[in-house]
Amino acid sequence: MIWSLWGRAKIFFGYLFRALTPSEKIILTLALVIALASIPLGIKARLALEREIPLAGGIFSEGVLVKAVDAIDMSSLRLTHRGLIGFDQSGAMQPDLAETVEFDRDRRRFVIRFPESAALEAIRTAMVAEDLYKEATVVVTDPRTILVEFPQSKREFLDELATPHLSFGPYVLVEGDGTQRVFERNTQFSPPAHLDKIILTPFESEEKLTSALKRKTVIGEWGLSEAPEGDGLREYDVPSALSVVVFYNSAQPGQKTAQERSSLRDGAVKDRTLRVLATDSKDVEQVLTEWSAQLSASKSRLEITTTSRADVANAFSKDQQYDAVALMADLTSDRAQRAFWHSSQLAPLGQNYAKWFNPGLDDAIEALERSSSNEERLRLREKIKEILSKDVPAGIYPVPPVPYVISDKLKGVEFSPIHAQSDRFKSIEGWYLKGKRVQ
Repeated sequence: MIWSLWGRAKIFFGYLFRALTPSEKIILTLALVIALASIPLGIKARLALEREIPLAGGIFSEGVLVKAVDAIDMSSLRLTHRGLIGFDQSGAMQPDLAETVEFDRDRRRFVIRFPESAALEAIRTAMVAEDLYKEATVVVTDPRTILVEFPQSKREFLDELATPHLSFGPYVLVEGDGTQRVFERNTQFSPPAHLDKIILTPFESEEKLTSALKRKTVIGEWGLSEAPEGDGLREYDVPSALSVVVFYNSAQPGQKTAQERSSLRDGAVKDRTLRVLATDSKDVEQVLTEWSAQLSASKSRLEITTTSRADVANAFSKDQQYDAVALMADLTSDRAQRAFWHSSQLAPLGQNYAKWFNPGLDDAIEALERSSSNEERLRLREKIKEILSKDVPAGIYPVPPVPYVISDKLKGVEFSPIHAQSDRFKSIEGWYLKGKRVQ
């Protein structure tokens, strides 16, 4: 049938072509060329007008190396729990379960407003059960608003609201034993997640996890030191919100001025042995290795004492003559600004290991703690950065991105800077395996 129609078309166009004048033949030829060329353009334009919408369904199975810092437990918590707010890299507040959070200058009264959602009652129930709110009076002022009032200032409460502390997340744990944890979609969570099920499987060795990924027993991995390559896999560079901070002890000789501390940071001090108290971390080790190489050119060297993150304060209190303290820190929260830079936190009583203070910085930190305006908060954050850059109490080195390998069939995957490894699941409800193209 097709060949018969094709034959008739050839005969028709053959007669037509012979009947045309030369100029008419040129016009017809050009018209045919344009028509044929427009076919792929038309298809491309149609596809451009289409978009893919996620559909519910599918299972995401991830292998987790158990030696990873927060491994299975914290990853599970991120799937089943949420905070009321979050902070971006600049320190601006962002909504999570809550729509807005407002507070007074003393951070004693907090007004929390929720989006209109059928899940509101479940969130309230989770709040009642949470120890975080037990020292406060919690009053429902209208169907979508809650007043949380503390008997005295609760400066750290805003940071606590950002932690995944409420047992109301996009998934619920349905099975958890020593080998696997299985999570199913929480139908009350709004908007609901797309994936039906999440399965986390612990692995004792990198070899076994790599093998499972290649055999597609799992379609994602977390914790491998080297991301494997293979068909159907995609590697993401997950940005980190953490930094390696090297505090320069301003009480030590040759480190009392900003210029001296700047020379110390740049490795431009001569003939010195610098005693450094450092936490046991590969990122800290990498920074100190590079710093040591800089110092060696000036015939200086590092003498490093390694301890755990939990024991830094104790070790420094016993010996305050260290020239520097190097550790991993999250500098994005209000709590961190006070803990590391405020004069009330000078080591060894606090974590200001630089033993340095600036009255203007104290004022900026205190104003930041009082402000609920994102614009004002961003302005104050910039002021804090300017003072730190000028006075050089520490060298701050951003932690490089973390590689994360998952199936290239998984879509909707986005990452903001993570504070902990479990934060890779912060936007899990937007991930999907099934989609449909619509106009």
